[in-house]
Amino acid sequence: MPTPLPTPRPFALLAALAIACGGCSTIHFDSGRASASHIKHSEWHHTVAFTLLEASDPVDLYDRCAGKEWSTVTTERTFLNGLAGCVDSLILGVDVWEPLTVEYVCTE
Repeated sequence: MPTPLPTPRPFALLAALAIACGGCSTIHFDSGRASASHIKHSEWHHTVAFTLLEASDPVDLYDRCAGKEWSTVTTERTFLNGLAGCVDSLILGVDVWEPLTVEYVCTE
């Protein structure tokens, strides 16, 4: 008689699912304008419907930088974003919501 396989623990199963759902990606834009300040501003941007629709307003760099030019912008799907985005997949079984991190540096 074959030996039954051990039952995986819930945490291990959840961790495996988070790793499978959480592919990270980064898109970086550099304007070519140097900035004396290297202060990074960071915020989350939300998309829905398999990332086809924006749930939050686009990041307005003119507004965020108070009318000054921007130096760099990075849009990134971090591990934390992927982990948070897996919540709807666990509850609904479908990936409906996807958060992204947007970091930007304004010129001085």
